[in-house]
Amino acid sequence: MRRQTKSETLTKTDKESGFTLVEILAVLVIIGLISGIVAFNLPSPKTATQTQAETLTRQLNALSQNGLISGEIQAFGVSEKGYSLYRYDGERFTSVATMDWTENVKIALRRNDTKTKVPEEISPQILFEPTQISTPFILDLSGPRARFELQSKGDGRVVMVKTE
Repeated sequence: MRRQTKSETLTKTDKESGFTLVEILAVLVIIGLISGIVAFNLPSPKTATQTQAETLTRQLNALSQNGLISGEIQAFGVSEKGYSLYRYDGERFTSVATMDWTENVKIALRRNDTKTKVPEEISPQILFEPTQISTPFILDLSGPRARFELQSKGDGRVVMVKTE
């Protein structure tokens, strides 16, 4: 009687269990392709100019809404160095927040389609009435890699538009 070797006692399913090297490599290639597609479709990081423009847009819209709720005139002022948000208490404008521009941001202000010289010192220039009427303006924020316009058509609402 002949003895069976270990390799002869293995069944067909035991020999075929597991994955071949080609199958493993194919799965790795598919995973790599999917990862590459996802990585290329991720949004690019925001520039400092975009962050500043988005923040200022939110602040100006909140300022306008605050005027509607409080019944007080609100204002916005810019200079080459920064900007300030104001409220009018019936006698004078009081600054409620002041911020500096981020590095390398250049600004230009247009009111009623006329370019306005940006002053050295911040003072109230754009009014937001409690009736949701505001001074129409376009504030251009230009940075090294991006340019944005903050626009108000006089309806108390400020929108941000990316320009080239």
